[in-house]
Amino acid sequence: MKIIVTGASGWLGREFVSWYLTNVKEAKKEDLILLTSENKSFDIPPYGTFHSHSLWEFNTSSKVVGFVHLAFILRHRVSEFGKDSFRELNTRITDQAAELISTYNPEWVVNVSSGAIFNKPLFDYSDDYSTNPYGFMKLREEKVLSAESVRAGSNIVIGRLWGASGSLMPINRAYALSDFIYTGIKEGKIRLTSNYLVRRRYGDAGQFMGVLLKHAVSGITETLNSGGDLIELGDLAKIIKNELGNVIVERPEIEELEEDNYYPHEGRFEDLAEKYAIDLLSLEKQVQRTISGHKRLLS
Repeated sequence: MKIIVTGASGWLGREFVSWYLTNVKEAKKEDLILLTSENKSFDIPPYGTFHSHSLWEFNTSSKVVGFVHLAFILRHRVSEFGKDSFRELNTRITDQAAELISTYNPEWVVNVSSGAIFNKPLFDYSDDYSTNPYGFMKLREEKVLSAESVRAGSNIVIGRLWGASGSLMPINRAYALSDFIYTGIKEGKIRLTSNYLVRRRYGDAGQFMGVLLKHAVSGITETLNSGGDLIELGDLAKIIKNELGNVIVERPEIEELEEDNYYPHEGRFEDLAEKYAIDLLSLEKQVQRTISGHKRLLS
C-alpha cells in the first residue's frame, strides 16, 4: 500500500514526508514512492537520505492508496524559463500527474494549488495567461486533476496555499518571510519597500500538508484555503527582529493608499486542523522554526 509523492525533493515534498513520518502511526519510509524530475538522492532532516524515481519513467506493481501532487515550476522561475517554456513544462507535469492517477487509481488524491489563481482584488479566477502565468497554470492543474480523479474514482483534496513557513523552507528572497530572515541574519537589517499596508497569512507548511492528508484519507473531496492569522508585514518584521536580536527595520513612511489584503476571510482550515487534532503553531513559533532552518542553510 503505497503513497506516490511528486515533487518530493522540493520544499513542500520534504515537509510532507517529514510530517508523515513524524505524525502518522506506524509510518515508514517504505510507504512512500518519491518522484522527482530525475532519479536522485536528497536529505530530509531528521530522517536522512531518500532516493527518488523519475516522474517520467516510473512504474510499479504495488497497490497505490494515495497520490500527493506537488511537482510544479514555481512563479519566481517564469522569467528564467520564459512564458512559453513555463507553460509547456507545467502542462507536461500536470498531464503526467493525471496519467499516473489514471494508471494507478489511488483511493485519494492531494493537490497543492495557490491563491495566485485569483486576480486582485475581486477574487475572480485568472483567465489571462499573459498577465498571470503562474496562477493560470495552477488553475489548469486544479481542473485537470479534479477531472481525472473523478474518472479514477478517487476523492481529491485541493489546498490553496496563501503563505507558509517551516524549518525546511528554502532561502528565497522573492518571499517576504525568507527575505526578512535572510537579510536580518546576513546584514542585520530588514528592509520593507512598501509605503502602504501589506497583509499576509502564514501557516506551517508541514501542518498544512498534514491537514490535507488527513482530510483526503477521510474520503472527502474539497477545495480549501490555507489559514493563519493575518499580519501586516511591518509587524512580521518586528517579530523577526525580536527573535534575531540586534537588527534594524527600515521602511518608507506609510501613506494612505489601498492596502494589499485580498485574503479569504474564513476559518475552514482552522476548523479542520482542530477536527484532526493538529495543534497549529503560533506565528512566533513559525518564525522561530523558519529562522532555525535558514541558519542551518547558511551555516
